[in-house]
Amino acid sequence: MQASSSGSPTADARSGSSSVYSEDMSAYSRQPLVQPARAYAPVRRSSYLWSFLRLVILAPAILLVLVVSLIYVYRQEHEDRIYPGIAVLGFPVGRSTRAEAEGALRTYVRSIQERPLTVRLPDETIQITLGALGLNAADEEIARLVDVAWWVGRDLPFWSWLAGQVGLVTRGYDVPGSLTLDTERTRQALQQLARQLDREPVNATLQITNFGSGFVSQIDRPRPGQQLDVEETLSRLQRGLAGHLPTTLDLVLVETAARITEDDLDQPRAAVDSLLRSPLILRAGGKSWSLEPDRLFSMLDTEALAAQQAVPIVRLIEDRVRAFVAGIAAEANDPSRNPSLRLAGGTITLEPGRPGEVLDELEATRLIIERAFTSQRLMELPLVTDPPSLTEAALEPIRRQVIQRAAQPLVLSYANQQWVLEGQTLLDMVSLSLREAVAAPPAQATATTAGPASQRPVSQATGPASESTAAGSPPTFELELNSARVETFISEEVAPKVAQTVEQARFELRGTHIEVIGGSSGVVPNIIATRDAMAAALQRQSPEERVAAVQVRAARPEEIEALLEPLRQQAERLVARPLEVRYGTHAWSVAPAELATMLRFRQSVAGPEPYFEPDRLDARVAAIAVEARQFAIGPSTADGRLRPVDVPMTAESIWQAVQSPLRVASVEFLAAEDLPPPGPRPGQSAPWIPAQ
Repeated sequence: MQASSSGSPTADARSGSSSVYSEDMSAYSRQPLVQPARAYAPVRRSSYLWSFLRLVILAPAILLVLVVSLIYVYRQEHEDRIYPGIAVLGFPVGRSTRAEAEGALRTYVRSIQERPLTVRLPDETIQITLGALGLNAADEEIARLVDVAWWVGRDLPFWSWLAGQVGLVTRGYDVPGSLTLDTERTRQALQQLARQLDREPVNATLQITNFGSGFVSQIDRPRPGQQLDVEETLSRLQRGLAGHLPTTLDLVLVETAARITEDDLDQPRAAVDSLLRSPLILRAGGKSWSLEPDRLFSMLDTEALAAQQAVPIVRLIEDRVRAFVAGIAAEANDPSRNPSLRLAGGTITLEPGRPGEVLDELEATRLIIERAFTSQRLMELPLVTDPPSLTEAALEPIRRQVIQRAAQPLVLSYANQQWVLEGQTLLDMVSLSLREAVAAPPAQATATTAGPASQRPVSQATGPASESTAAGSPPTFELELNSARVETFISEEVAPKVAQTVEQARFELRGTHIEVIGGSSGVVPNIIATRDAMAAALQRQSPEERVAAVQVRAARPEEIEALLEPLRQQAERLVARPLEVRYGTHAWSVAPAELATMLRFRQSVAGPEPYFEPDRLDARVAAIAVEARQFAIGPSTADGRLRPVDVPMTAESIWQAVQSPLRVASVEFLAAEDLPPPGPRPGQSAPWIPAQ
């Protein structure tokens, strides 16, 4: 056995030289994979044990160093960052700086605000965003939550910190906090929803329908309404936001009952049925009237019946009932007749009066309004006595005074002329006006009564007629002129003898020269003033004073020379120069003297104006038409017939020409479609040539 210079294997193992080991390993690596068998010396077990012991001792130390290094690096890395596993409002913000976390959290809040929230209604759903409902988070709140997240796991003893980090990694941590509601904005959003969702209750209504043969009433059922309870819905939304973000919201809808129910309308319906079931018969003074359902319905206060604020009231409109009563009163009334004085046949007679009966309109109106809704359909209307307001005894002294006054003549004078009105002539021109004295307070003037007693105040119509006479206030009278008869007398009897003729200014044609002849003023009676003077004289007591003078007024000519001068100049221009009427190369001349014979003047709305007398102008155009036909002047129709002259159109052309500076007129011809059939009918001349 050959000794090795390197010593035994055991010695090599004890030496623990790493270089030897490395060399052996490198040598081993350079050796081929397949080597011939080689003999090794046996290795002692103590060397393996030592290696294991070294590994057991060194491994924990190495692991400890590694763990401590990792913890140090981890803490240094998160010195200004939030620890992993931390979330704010459910949004992870770990490994972020404060600024990054705040920016990300604001973005997250905006995304939350844009999330749809399903608002559930009984029969539908509405989508609305959380932001529209006022969900938000202020910048200060976001900064506070991020600050709380950053402090999680800091300033703790090592082992508490380590346990906390393990908990963050394994379980995580959500910083407690929630988004807030801008309650005012949320309330406004809910109120806007309320305007769409709120529904007013529908009251029961009484409907009246006319089916032609009668009226039918029916009650429409009420329908409840609904109202959004804004405050309760707001509270429900705030409770739903606690700890999580809701995805749905159930609105709090409160049902509102109708104010008027079917039971409330039972009594009004029965009243309407009673009113419109059959006609209402009214009787008074032996006469009767029927208020048909149609007329009763027109008196019904439908506005009060349709009132939605309270139970409807069934009533008749008093003004309409009063108007109906006033209409039948004209038929029912038999008014009293006062005694009267009558002028007839030159004598004055006293006609006796009589009492009457009139309808008490106020009481009748009240009875109809009260009883129209009952089952009683026949109603007697009250009548009251209408006594005369005058007595015959009170009129007898007046009759004697009237006879005395009428016996005195009335004289009308002008210059040295007189017209005496007396006896029957005077009585025919006057009328008697009685004024009844009515008892009145001392501070009031005596009233003048007009019309039947039924139209006077109740105290006047029903009081005894003798009271006013007994009290010393008898009726008075007044003789009045009959205006129409007096004016006729002045026009026919007085005017012809008083009037002085008015000479009107006029034109005078001398050749082709026109001169204005001036007029002169005159005198005519002033009928109205004369009538008033006669009325004043009639009231005088003394016969010597009952004289009236005829009132006259100056009458000037209607047209004076200054106003007619422009018209004269215009007329002279019409006839000053000759006029030429042309057709093609043919011409007819109308001399000024011939034009002057046609000139006339007339009164128009704008005043006097000149014109050509139509007959003379048409005669001159007819002469031109005859000459044109004789010499075949004018256009022809398609069948070779000569078109005749259109006389009216040619006359109009002449009138227009005399008013223009050129003074040239054209001959107008009838159109072909206006021509009669060829050849005149027997016994009739051609219509376009006037008879000569």
